[in-house]
Amino acid sequence: MTIPEGVTGIGDGAFYQCTSLTGLELPDALQYVGSYAFESCTSLTELYFPPNVSSVGSGVFNYCEATVHAAMDSATAQSLWEKGYAIVTPEYPGLFLRATETEGGQWAYTVSDCKEDTVQVVIPEGTTAIAYNAFRNCSRLTSVSVPDGVTTIGGYAFESCKSLTSIHLPDGMTSIGECAFQFCDKLLSINIPGGCTTIGARAFANSARLTAVYMPDTVTSIARDAFEGCAGVTFLCESQNAAYQFAQANGIACRVE
Repeated sequence: MTIPEGVTGIGDGAFYQCTSLTGLELPDALQYVGSYAFESCTSLTELYFPPNVSSVGSGVFNYCEATVHAAMDSATAQSLWEKGYAIVTPEYPGLFLRATETEGGQWAYTVSDCKEDTVQVVIPEGTTAIAYNAFRNCSRLTSVSVPDGVTTIGGYAFESCKSLTSIHLPDGMTSIGECAFQFCDKLLSINIPGGCTTIGARAFANSARLTAVYMPDTVTSIARDAFEGCAGVTFLCESQNAAYQFAQANGIACRVE
């Protein structure tokens, strides 16, 4: 299918649930793509964005695994980032799911679930946050290295990363969002870094093999259900700090180390 030249925008939900759509040629004049424009286009595998696209709505690629090829400028990258898509461009070192440079110097972004071959991820220097939903359902992701300078992990960022066994979180991180590590079935331990103050609702819920969590004195707020379903977890506390008191009050094993 080809959208004719002269068209500058794709409206909200324009191709919603077009399950037979396998490809689409977009015009060079295209400037914006509306919210949910390609939601549930389950047969769409690739889409090439022309260089003039500067605005992208919410949920554009929900429930599809399209890889978007785009020579993104900073404004477009910022727009996608603010919608929770995880990206990397040469101009804007933001957040990302798997990104590879293609012929002609373009970049391919996976903006829905991670592809099956994603195993290890090193997030680039300069990143300051991990986006909402960034690596959600990356079922083959085994390890993640997060650089210094990242201060927040967004909600659902690593939810259902069922092969994740190792993640390094840097000192200076201040918060872990809701459901960030929920259903991480193989995660055995994690060090909450010094500087972190807040652990959100269900942040580690139902990560059933989680056995050890190092808790620094900086943690002052833990949602009551943050470790729901983690029957074997033990808090390793820096002192009889707020995390220690939380564990005592909620029947979680804890000790000072």
